[in-house]
Amino acid sequence: MSFQKIIGEDLPINYLKKSINKERISPCYLFHGGIKWVRDTAAREFAKALNCTNRDNGEPCDRCLSCKKIEGDVHPDFIRVKPGGAASRIGINKIREVKEKVHLSHLEGKWKVVVIENAHRLNVESANALLKILEEPPAFTTLILLSPRPELLLPTIVSRCDRVRFFIPPRDRVLAWIEDVSGWEREKASLFYSITGGDEELINLWKEMEIWELRGKILELLKSKKPIFSRVSRLTELINEKVKTTKKKNKEAIEKKMKEIRAVEGKSSAKDKENQYLSEVEEKIKIFLTQILSLLYSLLWDAMMHKKGRKDILNSDSIIIIKKLSTCSMEELEGKLKILEKARFSLERNANLTLTFASIFWTILDAEPE
Repeated sequence: MSFQKIIGEDLPINYLKKSINKERISPCYLFHGGIKWVRDTAAREFAKALNCTNRDNGEPCDRCLSCKKIEGDVHPDFIRVKPGGAASRIGINKIREVKEKVHLSHLEGKWKVVVIENAHRLNVESANALLKILEEPPAFTTLILLSPRPELLLPTIVSRCDRVRFFIPPRDRVLAWIEDVSGWEREKASLFYSITGGDEELINLWKEMEIWELRGKILELLKSKKPIFSRVSRLTELINEKVKTTKKKNKEAIEKKMKEIRAVEGKSSAKDKENQYLSEVEEKIKIFLTQILSLLYSLLWDAMMHKKGRKDILNSDSIIIIKKLSTCSMEELEGKLKILEKARFSLERNANLTLTFASIFWTILDAEPE
């Protein structure tokens, strides 16, 4: 693969190639915009081009040993840092490791390249540690921060970066990428993209939390002719069961990790990491809940589109539910969407899970005609 494989990004790619050809490399770049695959691929190709032994007009050859090693993530001067999961932060220990590595002599390449994925997930300590590296950057070393949310980065970090903005590629190309990464068929990939924007880490979360399976159960209950009260009760139970199962599963995994850490690093270090892991589990659950809310939001949105006579609905497998919902007036549907938005904020503030989702499902089912 080379820069040529990144279609529709001529402006940012030409800028990077021009920098390479003129040997004007910034100590730090911020790649933002577009989708994750494009940012990741551009960072890797940039690293390959900087160290390629047969570079041609800013393009890596993809044949030399350096290119092959970077492509395979085994080049000693190509360093990748990323959060542990969709809800994880990048801790200070990872940035301390980066600091040690960038101040060591180059082992094979001319340039040492550090890629920090989802850089907006740096915590306060790690962000400050990164800032110190950027204040005195080592020679022939460049850091590339990748982020879909650059506004969440410290302004002092952003001010030291050369910003490179990417753009959203054609929908079909994004859907093909989601299908390839996830193994889902086109219909699921399309709905997932409409809801999430195609975040690869959310693909992993949807798989881990079995969101497609849960969605199927929710849709069946929404279509059911049973009394609304019993359906609301069962729908709320489904959400609570998933949250409890996730907490139990992660608690067992954390306890196993803690035994290993206590034996090597001592009780004090283990306690700090235990708190960090528990916090990440809570964050993961919040993200899961917002994904369920987004799925429900999409049904109400489809009802509005159906009411307007639009054909481009998101949940094409749920036309019965959408037709039921579209019996509401446009004002009623807009009011229900606002209720879901308020529920999102309530969950972020740790509102009671059972009461919040009971209210949400009442809001949706109350749209049905008598």
